[in-house]
Amino acid sequence: MNLNFIRIPQMKIDTCLIRFLLALFCFSSAMVVSGKGYYVNSQKGQDTNPGTTAVTPWKTLNKAQTASLQAGDTLFFACGSSFAGGIEITASGSSAHPVVLTSYGIGHAPKFSNTERSILNGNAIRLSGSYLVVDGLYFFDCAAAAGNDSTYTDVWDVGAVRIMLGANHCTIKNCEFSNCPKGIQSTGEYALITKNYLHSANTRPLSAPGWGPIGIHMGNSHQEVSYNIIRDYYFIGGEFGADGGALELDDGRNPKKDIYIHHNYTSSNMGFLEVSWFADIAKTETYDLRVAYNVSDDYQDFVMLWAPTHETYIENNTVFRRKQIKNAIVPAVFLCDYGGVTIRNNIIAVDSVTQVYTGKTDHFHTNNLYWSPDGSLPNIGATLHPTEKYNIDSLFSKKRKKESDYSLKRKSPAIDAGINLNGKYTVDFLGHPVPAGKRTDIGAFEFKKR
Repeated sequence: MNLNFIRIPQMKIDTCLIRFLLALFCFSSAMVVSGKGYYVNSQKGQDTNPGTTAVTPWKTLNKAQTASLQAGDTLFFACGSSFAGGIEITASGSSAHPVVLTSYGIGHAPKFSNTERSILNGNAIRLSGSYLVVDGLYFFDCAAAAGNDSTYTDVWDVGAVRIMLGANHCTIKNCEFSNCPKGIQSTGEYALITKNYLHSANTRPLSAPGWGPIGIHMGNSHQEVSYNIIRDYYFIGGEFGADGGALELDDGRNPKKDIYIHHNYTSSNMGFLEVSWFADIAKTETYDLRVAYNVSDDYQDFVMLWAPTHETYIENNTVFRRKQIKNAIVPAVFLCDYGGVTIRNNIIAVDSVTQVYTGKTDHFHTNNLYWSPDGSLPNIGATLHPTEKYNIDSLFSKKRKKESDYSLKRKSPAIDAGINLNGKYTVDFLGHPVPAGKRTDIGAFEFKKR
């Protein structure tokens, strides 16, 4: 089920969403198991049990670690259970029969917390095999990296869920992360990170003084990040005055290509996406980066591309920059220090403080709409293309059924004002077909006639 389709009242999004996710997670235990099932219940289990049925479960992660998992097997954790420490999955599944870690029973999703860096670097679940799926689990209060500007590798080692280098074709879905300075670290290739809820990570840095919290941290090629909700990944203080962000692409030891980030909703993070370059262990250029149909209502930048990028497309996003944290080092929407970036079909709603374009090079931008909700004139920082619309209200619908819904009114100037992208995208943020009219609409929402 697509989390973005759930209709949640605006003022109750956090509570309602958490309750919905928890119910969804434990409902997912009805899946058909193609191989063996192993069961773990921290409340009713015993490590002397065989662990092969729901009525004879194991109790601890240490015992679960001994399961001889094979392709198609499932490791079930009981709803209502709580586990401290970490577990590493070294087995591999296959494309048709992955190894799955999920929940069973009735109640709150099983909880995982690892506060000790001495145990798996603070990973609650570490994936070291390929074709593994983590589905419908809850992670909270996991460890940060050491302070005093930890080495890059120290920072890349932490994360509530970590996909290791060489652990390819892994999926993290339908999970919740609360108060984890890093939610997911993904260094395996062909990873899919989808339909997760990451939130409440604004009380401590990832590594003081230079690293704020990061929701999803990518460190290799072939990453897909989609349909996630990420909120409150920021920390005030430290080397940069404030730092953190929803998404980051680092680790120059590995290639950076084929990164697809789409249909995510982010709010109150210290930026949407940062791609490293000079502040990395090695300088690696980025290829084939697509950022499309996201809704971002964050602080600081939307994309901060320090690295040279090639075949990079930022398309059909709805971006707000109307709230800033004092001392933020990049009060801008697009920071692109090198060429190779195409920015088109986006709605950019900014205050007068936030400059839209900054960096060391020109930007290729067309068919974007810029306006300011507070009535000021948007500070573009570049020459507009003839296809772009300046200081024109995009006319979002006032009939919002949830916080992230910025659908267009019938008379919106964004309708049919974008570039048709020849089937590159098939649905908008809400799942409506694209295009609905003669041309693609500007922004993340395609106008749907009623």
